Amino acid sequence: LDGCLASFTAADEARIKGSTQFFDVTANMTLLCRHDRPLFRVNMTTAGEGQHYVLALLGKLFEHLPPDFFVRLLYDI
Repeated sequence: LDGCLASFTAADEARIKGSTQFFDVTANMTLLCRHDRPLFRVNMTTAGEGQHYVLALLGKLFEHLPPDFFVRLLYDI
């Protein structure tokens, strides 16, 4: 199991996954509906898993929904 843990890099904050030295955009994050249709997308310009991207997507989503709308979230890295 130790070998499996060492190879899992997505959640390892100490390891840089994308370099901003050569690329402006290191990844993208997309908000999907339950039918897997893209609703909003952001370009990630910093290396690592920044929670501010999730908050920006959710903020944009709630701008377009009525106040009594029910939302369920699943976050997968």
